[in-house]
Amino acid sequence: MSASRLPFAGLNMLAQPFLAEEGNADEDYVLRPPPRQLSVVQLMGLTFFVVSGSAYGIEDAVSSAGPFLAIASILCATLVWSVPMAAVASELSAALPHSGGYIVWVNTAFGAMPSLLNGMSNLVCNVLDGALYPLLLTDYVQGSVLPSLLPDGPGGSPHPWLLLSPVILANVLRLLVVTCAAAVNVLGPNMVGSLAAAAMLLVSVPFLLLTLCALGSPSLDLSVLITPNTQLWPKTHEAWYFFVMLVLWNTCGYDSAGMVAAEVADGRRTYPRAFKGSLLLSTLLYVLPLAACAAADHDWSEWREGHFSNLGIEFGGPLLGFAMTAGSVASMLAISCALMCTTSRALYAMAQLRMLPPGLSRLHPECVLRSRPTHSARLTSRMG
Repeated sequence: MSASRLPFAGLNMLAQPFLAEEGNADEDYVLRPPPRQLSVVQLMGLTFFVVSGSAYGIEDAVSSAGPFLAIASILCATLVWSVPMAAVASELSAALPHSGGYIVWVNTAFGAMPSLLNGMSNLVCNVLDGALYPLLLTDYVQGSVLPSLLPDGPGGSPHPWLLLSPVILANVLRLLVVTCAAAVNVLGPNMVGSLAAAAMLLVSVPFLLLTLCALGSPSLDLSVLITPNTQLWPKTHEAWYFFVMLVLWNTCGYDSAGMVAAEVADGRRTYPRAFKGSLLLSTLLYVLPLAACAAADHDWSEWREGHFSNLGIEFGGPLLGFAMTAGSVASMLAISCALMCTTSRALYAMAQLRMLPPGLSRLHPECVLRSRPTHSARLTSRMG
């Protein structure tokens, strides 16, 4: 197919992908699979952190709508929103095992202009989302973790670190977060996947302990979980919008795992298994702690982001509260690493398709495979 006959060719020439023209001797770049391709557990960990990263941040659902509607909405969203998304992402990742995920999928199915719009909108979303977690993490560490970990100075005065300008301290912490995430990604996708798998286990254990402790609380009343109380439901359109977006946001993201499809071993078997495991674990970590804690702690109006640490102290003492706090730090660090891994593949694919400057598609010599242009090596093989 010639360039002039491509869909939307007259609307945006910058969106035209590289064409595999006969006689073109230029070399193409595709990601070389790592020495040990991503396994089921590694991909499950990566998927877990681009989707949820555990239940941190879902507390507002209880204060916004009560425990019954919060849990029912999470289960409903999982069935009608997460499962179809995971199924589509799994199938497309296996059918188009290229780096770039949904960037490649939309370009293959709909052509240049929809691909450009999809890529740019997701780029804005990824930039804002990627910047969010270092901000949340450092604010949380600065406000809650450091004061409890750093010893007092002479005469009971605050530790010298806490006397620094809050802006300087916050910027130092954020630079450390970004540097650590970048360093892990430079070591390769296997390191990102292994770190994600380990962090997945680390953040799951405190929630399991919290659930058990809450179930053993003398104030436990499971009847509140099955009793719809419309007085607790959102009262305004804005409140409903916030609640629905909160639930949907915390149950999406499976398409991002398709970014690493070129680096996954046996995608037809690995993706379905990894997605099933991540979907099950994410849902359990949402529903079980929310149900147990809401049934034992009835002051639902106080539930806000970060409240799981308070619930840990309430039901399990300071040690469990510290474990919940440490888990939140590990979760946000792992989310930053996972998002940097997937976003970098999106930028690579967009540069390959000339949506971004071509220099962004340059790879380190150890990460590239030089080959003559072929339909199987190009992102735009559909046009051969």
